[in-house]
Amino acid sequence: MKMTNEQAKRLDAAIEQAGLKWWEVSTKITDLNNTEEIEAAIEVIEAMCKEEKEVKTIQLQSIGKRKATEAKNIKVGDTLIWNFGATEKVTSIDYSKTGKTMFLGITCESGWTGTRRISTERLVAIQGL
Repeated sequence: MKMTNEQAKRLDAAIEQAGLKWWEVSTKITDLNNTEEIEAAIEVIEAMCKEEKEVKTIQLQSIGKRKATEAKNIKVGDTLIWNFGATEKVTSIDYSKTGKTMFLGITCESGWTGTRRISTERLVAIQGL
């Protein structure tokens, strides 16, 4: 079954927004038999775009992309993940006078205990996120 002009425009926009190439999805789209299946495929691609915009990620060395959140969302007991898989457990949280900086009491996997100072807006990977 052929796609309507409106569906073709929506599909092109969704593919571009998702950062995909037409040839990556064209064979799957052309195999669809009716307008309902085509419409469902377009909705899936559009939903992927929306989800990807909402999920924040960071690139960690030797690990790859991980879901992340702003540091202001860290809670005592969270385990932070850093480059090369290093982890730190948060034992306490304090804020600067302006509230833009956090002071995290941490315990490393090696047993070392200390303080980490970070911006509340910094993206951090939390285990189990």
